[in-house]
Amino acid sequence: MKTRTRIGILSAAALSLLGAGFTATVSAHSPVDDGGFAERIAAKFNLNKDEVQSFLKEERTLREAGRETKRAEHLKQLVTDGKLTQVQADAVTAKLAEMNAARLADMQSTKDLTREERRTQREAKRSEMDAWVKAQGIDPEILRSNGGMRGGDGFGGSPR
Repeated sequence: MKTRTRIGILSAAALSLLGAGFTATVSAHSPVDDGGFAERIAAKFNLNKDEVQSFLKEERTLREAGRETKRAEHLKQLVTDGKLTQVQADAVTAKLAEMNAARLADMQSTKDLTREERRTQREAKRSEMDAWVKAQGIDPEILRSNGGMRGGDGFGGSPR
């Protein structure tokens, strides 16, 4: 019973923090470096730090898989609706994979940037992506519709 209570507390704490915007904070760090979050949760609720880290990693993996599925479904629907060709959808998928790999590779070098420097860097990358999308003959707004490419790891951002 004690273990169930701890797991319930951990789940509630993790979900409430996720709902409060924790997702953006975690995604800014590498999967291993959670900014001490797991340690703070473990200490606060008297839990095993390794179990908390494992739980958070599993949750992050599930969220990422959910976003990938949503993006794939969105692109498939755009092809079905005739708004994208299959070649364009495949190019978008490849570009997203390339962007994610670059983001992971850049994580270490960007972790010491200020919030403003990170924002400037994100805006530059967003502009670069908008130019790439237009060069592919794709309307950037269709990729943003239905939240299909939002979430900081796609073509997201507010429509311009």
